[in-house]
Amino acid sequence: MKSAVLFLISLAASLTAVWVMRYIAQWCRLTDRPNHTTGNLGSRAVLGAGVAVVGVSLVVPLLLSGTTPVLNRITAPIAAVCLLGLIDDFVTLPPWLKVLGQCGAVGLYLVQINLSIQASLLVAAFLVLTSNAWNVVDVMDGLLGSIGMTCFLGAW
Repeated sequence: MKSAVLFLISLAASLTAVWVMRYIAQWCRLTDRPNHTTGNLGSRAVLGAGVAVVGVSLVVPLLLSGTTPVLNRITAPIAAVCLLGLIDDFVTLPPWLKVLGQCGAVGLYLVQINLSIQASLLVAAFLVLTSNAWNVVDVMDGLLGSIGMTCFLGAW
């Protein structure tokens, strides 16, 4: 029951944070111009909206339930990937540099858990590949959130 309440509070806070970030981004002109590369031809994507979602998704559980071993292990890697995405929003990074940053974030996670070298390589490959899969569907409105919600409910 506590997890369900925590989830609902985090969801409401994330939705509110995205709405606020969208307003701030439009006011400060932090919107991406429509272009063929990102696929946002008719709308103006909000730069930095991921920071609002990730920030709230990490902060709300920390404030409401305190630190847990899982939150402690994933906070630094998620913050690193979030920072990489924020930098990429404003300065287009070459693909090799993004993958290198993702590998660094995965490394931050792997040093905190006790796995064999083979298992670490498998986990690293899985995490880097899935983070890029998320990135591919990120430009399709609503699809990333729907997939994320399905994965969360399945894991919960």
